[in-house]
Amino acid sequence: MEKYTSRVINGAAVARRLQNITMRPNTRYMSDKVISHLKSCPVSKDDITAAEDIYGPNLGLLKGKTPRTNVEHVRSWTNPVSRDILKLHKSIAL
Repeated sequence: MEKYTSRVINGAAVARRLQNITMRPNTRYMSDKVISHLKSCPVSKDDITAAEDIYGPNLGLLKGKTPRTNVEHVRSWTNPVSRDILKLHKSIAL
């Protein structure tokens, strides 16, 4: 973040906020389509690329588009305790 001025950082924050408000479109679609359709939009394409560089990819965008993978079921079982051990140790609860 040292390579950006405070004005660029503020513009990147506004761009990220706008990206979240407009249901998190990807960066390319945001810079090509969304900004051109909004009248008097305070965000420029440079702000969007700076936001991508400063904050990284939008996590809400990634989480919404990442498919969930099924985890393999883990079986659990118990080993029976022998009767001799149970007779010797009646008062122990397992």
